[in-house]
Amino acid sequence: MTTHTNQEKRCHRVGMAVFFTRGMSIEAWAKAGLLEREMAFYRRLSKQIGRICFVTYGGSDDRRYCDDLSSIEILSNRWSLPSNVYSVLAPWLHRSALREMSIFKTNQINGGWCALVARALFGGKLLVRCGYIWSVFVERLGAGHVRRWLSKRLERIVLKSADAIIVSSQEDAYEIEKRHLLKAESITTIGNYVDIDRFRPSQVVTRQRGRLVFVGRLEEQKNPIALLNALVGLDDIHLTVVGDGALRPLLEDEVHRLNLSVDFLGTVAHERLPDLLVQNEALVMPSLYEGTPKVLLEAMACGVPVIATKSLGITGVLTHDGNGYLCGLSVEEIRAAIQAVLGDPILRERLGQAGIRYVNKHHSLREAVQQELRIIEKLCRAESATR
Repeated sequence: MTTHTNQEKRCHRVGMAVFFTRGMSIEAWAKAGLLEREMAFYRRLSKQIGRICFVTYGGSDDRRYCDDLSSIEILSNRWSLPSNVYSVLAPWLHRSALREMSIFKTNQINGGWCALVARALFGGKLLVRCGYIWSVFVERLGAGHVRRWLSKRLERIVLKSADAIIVSSQEDAYEIEKRHLLKAESITTIGNYVDIDRFRPSQVVTRQRGRLVFVGRLEEQKNPIALLNALVGLDDIHLTVVGDGALRPLLEDEVHRLNLSVDFLGTVAHERLPDLLVQNEALVMPSLYEGTPKVLLEAMACGVPVIATKSLGITGVLTHDGNGYLCGLSVEEIRAAIQAVLGDPILRERLGQAGIRYVNKHHSLREAVQQELRIIEKLCRAESATR
């Protein structure tokens, strides 16, 4: 038993390079309020496996976060190359650090070829993680034929080259099976995680009557205009909007035109979210489609009831009248769902408690780290067997 344990510990001590989504930087994470959320996972993981480095698309500004990232090494685009060029050249530009890595991990499919090039240059294993299916999102954004074809082709190359694949939902595993003829059982599902030590019900923050919260990018995908129109005619309802995006000016005009009670807070630091969430009687997510939305899980962990549309990425988490309240995409259906949940305190309590149980069982940060460690151990053993 002791020998086996020692072998596992030696297997853990590997170097892992995490390749950011094409164009993404640490500074962008910070501005979006995502840095602390993302770092919670890698801080825990680094204690187990040792050296971790981030290959980012940011320039010198990313270096400002070195102290905050502690054990994480930053390999940034200090040459200020265009993102497409850097996504191909980064492995060679950072060769002195990357040749010491054993695992090359993608943060998303978009840009995943950068990790594939690194694996080809230096050996090791390719761990492909995707929080959403890139080609699906490209199609839903209404991209042209060439871009749709290219995203699907690059996605297939990266996935079929992987030594292990992680997706955030079983729906995504089935979609990969259908699109790329990979067996769903060969793909590991690790749900998006929540730090349940931070996101939990509050004993000191009072939930305010008639308050709703929306958290997300203010883009068409999130369907915020339908949400505003759903509030028309609902008395004594106040909506807090957290997030920013291209639609914000239009949404602010709509609030004024419709005479609604809405606050726009812009981007909020992740560490502020728990206290903000628990002030509300429900979180509303009217999205047209999603990956596996982390804020939905964070609200559930806080015991905040969730009202959400029956959309891809949401239905893999929520069951109607079970751990959440699902509705259609129309203004009328969203309005009816808001009325049903805010009008029934017993329902809100039941949904909130079910949400807490679901997240604690399926989406804790601790379990997500342990699941990824098991994959890393398996890759280490496979690597050792080929030597």
